[in-house]
Amino acid sequence: MLLLCRCARGAPDHEDAGWAPIISVRAGPDGTLFVAAAEKGGVYSSTNGGKSWRHIGGTLAPDNLFSLRVSAGGDVFLATFGEALYSGDGGVSWSFLKEDGFIKDLFPARSGAILAANWRGGLSSASAETGIWKSVGDDAFLITDFMESEDKRLWCAAFGGGVLVSYDGGISWGSCGGGPENGMVLSLAWSHGDKILYAGTYEGGVFMRREDGPWQRGPGGLPRGSTVQALTVSKDGSLWAGTHGNGCFVLKRGSKNWENLTEGGGKGVSVTAIEPFRDGVVFGTASGGLYYAEAGRSFVRPLLPSDPVAGLAELESGAVTALSRSGRLYRSDDRGVTWKEIELP
Repeated sequence: MLLLCRCARGAPDHEDAGWAPIISVRAGPDGTLFVAAAEKGGVYSSTNGGKSWRHIGGTLAPDNLFSLRVSAGGDVFLATFGEALYSGDGGVSWSFLKEDGFIKDLFPARSGAILAANWRGGLSSASAETGIWKSVGDDAFLITDFMESEDKRLWCAAFGGGVLVSYDGGISWGSCGGGPENGMVLSLAWSHGDKILYAGTYEGGVFMRREDGPWQRGPGGLPRGSTVQALTVSKDGSLWAGTHGNGCFVLKRGSKNWENLTEGGGKGVSVTAIEPFRDGVVFGTASGGLYYAEAGRSFVRPLLPSDPVAGLAELESGAVTALSRSGRLYRSDDRGVTWKEIELP
């Protein structure tokens, strides 16, 4: 069982938050939160804004988790070292999309295509109907992020190749405006209201491009040489940037400068994931922190597990047992849907 911690003004500059390092944070269309953490079977969901959590990764193979995505229809997609998986029931059961693995990220597009970023570089694409994969675009660069607009334009961040764009559902790709100036792009965000595409870069901060205009540097206020590895735009139009080693920043709508919402200035805090949620965002860190934040109130609240899972084992009968960090033992006979505590002697 996981509980919500008390409120705090900002995210701490050094954390001992109880989570394993956060890999992905996603929100489903019904408001369900999903979190992937760097531990065996480390996938969780919450239907009440992070007040309590359900462990949905108990039946997964003990592989490294690379990314988690949720489609517009609510299907969950998971990339691991050995396989690509999806779940149509919120993580109760998982099915294979691709069994040879080595996929860095999966992106379910509104067109129905599923895009896969390969660790060796380049992209693969498959339709949900056929499940047949084929290579698309240039394989010269590692793809580090995806973004899609309301008119189904697709962008991907190519590390060393800038930003690529597709107008045909990911079948063909070309350079997006020849930029940005720093081609080491790690993250993307799209502002629907302002029609601006943002790109977070390695040691270059944030760049922006309005519609078909030129790329230009984003607003000032980030530390010099910032590596921006997570970006998003919240419902109120604020732009959020997760940096490597400098914490979480927000550019409030109408503002010209970034504000650091990480207590103590964020020194040493690496933000690995940011997702729009309700009136703000949920962001996760490499040191195991998970937070809900709102720009309007400069407000940050930690979402902490009270007793996270430390180990899992499958019995010969097919039942799954889970050991929590406090030493409690739990058993599930329905593949992780429900759990009961086992009394120890």
